[in-house]
Amino acid sequence: MQPKLLFLDFDGVLHPCTAGTFIYTGRLQAFLRQHPVLRVVLSTSWRNDHAWNDLMALFAPDMRERFVGSTPQLNESLPAVRELEIRAWLRINRCEHVEWAALDDDATLFSPGCQHLVQCETIRGLRPAQLEQLAAKLHLNS
Repeated sequence: MQPKLLFLDFDGVLHPCTAGTFIYTGRLQAFLRQHPVLRVVLSTSWRNDHAWNDLMALFAPDMRERFVGSTPQLNESLPAVRELEIRAWLRINRCEHVEWAALDDDATLFSPGCQHLVQCETIRGLRPAQLEQLAAKLHLNS
């Protein structure tokens, strides 16, 4: 089975912007363990300020091989810049036809109505409802 891609933001996803950091990492990792076809690409702004090994240290050792890269950094003033960064990564890695979704809390970084976005609430972070949406979007339960 061909891998499917999850583009992952941290702030507002793995932790609400109002609470401790990375409190939902375990929730995401449990989801990834249930769906071994998923590979993760970091689209978070953390990719620009932290070394890859430091970012991987945030995840369990058995999860690290599932992380396959990070999106390139484009000009932040571009409209829908996060989606453009994702599409650039897909093109560079010849993955334009791979099913993908993005977990992010900021819809302004995507084109209006982007069908690939699973939006988290900034003040709540990753909830079971978003994981259900992600599974449906990527046809993980079929």
